[in-house]
Amino acid sequence: MISPARNNPAGHLLRLFIVAVFMGIALSLDSILHGYAATNTPWLDLLYTVPIVAAALLLSPLEVVAVTLATMLLCFSAHYVDGEAMHWWTAPLVGLFGLVVAGKAVLIRRWQRNIRAARDALASSPLAYAVLRFPGYRVESYNAAFRDMVAGDQSQGIEGLSLEELLPAGTAQRLSELLDRSANASGQVPSHEFHLVDRRGRSSYWNINTIPLRQQGRRTPTSVTLIALDVTEAVQRTRSREAALKISSAVMSSLDLENTRRVVLESLAHVAGTDAGALLLLEDEQWVGTAAFGNFSEEDVQQIRVPYDDLDCAVEVVKNKKAMAIGDTENDPRAGDAGKLRLQMRSCLVTPLVTGNKAVGVAILSQTDRRRGFTGDQCDFATTVGAQAALALDNASAYESELMMRKSLEAIEMVSEAGLASLDLEEVLIELVSRTQDVMQMEAAMILLADEKEEYLVARAAAGSIVASDGPITMKIGEGLAGRAYREDTPMKIDDITRHEQEMCPFAESSGVRSVLAVPLRLGGRTAGVLQIGSKRVRAFSAREWGLIQVLADRASMAVQNSMLYDETRKQLARTELLRKVAAAC
Repeated sequence: MISPARNNPAGHLLRLFIVAVFMGIALSLDSILHGYAATNTPWLDLLYTVPIVAAALLLSPLEVVAVTLATMLLCFSAHYVDGEAMHWWTAPLVGLFGLVVAGKAVLIRRWQRNIRAARDALASSPLAYAVLRFPGYRVESYNAAFRDMVAGDQSQGIEGLSLEELLPAGTAQRLSELLDRSANASGQVPSHEFHLVDRRGRSSYWNINTIPLRQQGRRTPTSVTLIALDVTEAVQRTRSREAALKISSAVMSSLDLENTRRVVLESLAHVAGTDAGALLLLEDEQWVGTAAFGNFSEEDVQQIRVPYDDLDCAVEVVKNKKAMAIGDTENDPRAGDAGKLRLQMRSCLVTPLVTGNKAVGVAILSQTDRRRGFTGDQCDFATTVGAQAALALDNASAYESELMMRKSLEAIEMVSEAGLASLDLEEVLIELVSRTQDVMQMEAAMILLADEKEEYLVARAAAGSIVASDGPITMKIGEGLAGRAYREDTPMKIDDITRHEQEMCPFAESSGVRSVLAVPLRLGGRTAGVLQIGSKRVRAFSAREWGLIQVLADRASMAVQNSMLYDETRKQLARTELLRKVAAAC
């Protein structure tokens, strides 16, 4: 229905002229048809309803009333013949029809105004609105917010496209299942914090309400109306608060470093919404992998050892104290050095762990199955939570260092006591290897000493999961990890011996260990043997463990040297006594 435009007088006059033409045509036809008719028939007065209907379509309600009055007069004058009114009752009926039409026009225009206002409001509303029709849930009508919701900021229209064409397969399936539930329930079905991922990898959260629509006369819905509100920021704020509370709770409830690492990494991964994460801490100017989350394995992460300057993205974030988002690790030059981590990831958020001016480490929060973007709010949230996480890790690390120092002193004391408990070499070796295994918390330990010709290392004592063999365990000097550590007189390690089959030795074969550390034993300024420890899980030995095992090896060397001197002295005394007896007999 056309509404008269007050700001367009020419158009208004044209509409008035059109209605006047209809009135003239109605009057002319009425006169002509009454002349040809044998008798005057009242049904011909239906012609006068035409200008009234035209006025209702083209003019305002008050103008419709005016046209109705004019039409009544024309109708009455057409039936006034020779001073006698014929069918005088048709004119009031025409007037009544006009009044009814005018009233309906008012209601229809009001309804149109409401519909137009609602349509304009939805078009510019932050609420995403769309009507999706069967089959395939194709877009029938939508607003700009819905287009941004499913298709990003692309300017082309999406009308007629299905959800599978607009969204990734997994997201389209979950949204289709929600619409199916609404259609089957024949009522509204809400969904709170629906996780939606578009084809660009952008992640967002929506509160969605769906309403099935039916055509008149049909029992089953033909389409579903979707109305959604973006709650991404609220969800991220909630997750950030929860992450901060988790970290604070971990700090307050426990100073266990391993538990704090796990809580920190899980909390940061939830803030970023990623499916994997790795925690790298700074130790001895190296980025050291300490914890893994999601699709990253603990074994892979704990083998990470990267010099400080070789990981540019980590150096940059700790210097700027701000998280860095890398949407495409394959093509972004900032992620060129991230390949040194040997972790499969498509996108990542590198978060600094800095407390005050002290850099504790970084968290690599990664998406492994697809490329995705990270919002500015996510970077800010991760930076804020990372600062609190750094404080928690620093406190736990300080407590762990103090605890480790105390344990180290106790361990040194235990090994020293083992050397003083007995002077018998075999007993001392067995006691030393047992206590070393307990102190280092390893699954196996072994001491090997060189033979008299210094061609082979012979196992003299073992502890832990080492399976007894039929003969002595020997290794040629210069071969294997222990043989090379002896020959080069330096500590050596293998993080995963299954990847170095050529290094497989009787120690690993008999104990089933995967990570091995070998430390030389020095007696009187020369290398006399090797102390080996092993773990059944893949791990990278920390600098603290290297230092402790070296101290233990030095103390063990002193105990072995004392026992060997005692053994040698006892042998010398035995030979002297034998010579004395022989001389006396002669």
